[in-house]
Amino acid sequence: MMESYRINAPHIVSEVFVDEEAAVINLKTGNYYSLNKSATEIWSQIEKGAGLDEITAFIIGRFRVDDSFDKTEIRDFVEKLVDEGLIVAEERSTDNGSAVVEITADPAAEKPNYETPVLECYADMQELLLLDPIHEVEETNWLVNKPRQV
Repeated sequence: MMESYRINAPHIVSEVFVDEEAAVINLKTGNYYSLNKSATEIWSQIEKGAGLDEITAFIIGRFRVDDSFDKTEIRDFVEKLVDEGLIVAEERSTDNGSAVVEITADPAAEKPNYETPVLECYADMQELLLLDPIHEVEETNWLVNKPRQV
């Protein structure tokens, strides 16, 4: 068994932009997050079901790292994603006949410099994001309003 990660769906949504940064929204809390380039690459690998060792190998292959590179930065960032409720860890079997996620970087591509992954949290739009009417209905039937609690 190998530990991997997955996006904590259905209340987490994300979008990766052309500038290789990403925005992540937690529809349950109303918090939204901004990810820098290296954090976005880690997020993309998590979307593919990668584990910590696979993510670390990908980052080393994708970016130009110097002697001061510390692998614990990646682990700490992934743990922060778990702490924020954006991703969850799950066991992935490596012997059930399913293919292990293979993650490789393009060796011919010019490697950008590695920068510490950053997750910036914003709560200034919580009220607007939580106004979504989907929060006001029962999970079994969106046509039935939730009973008001007094």
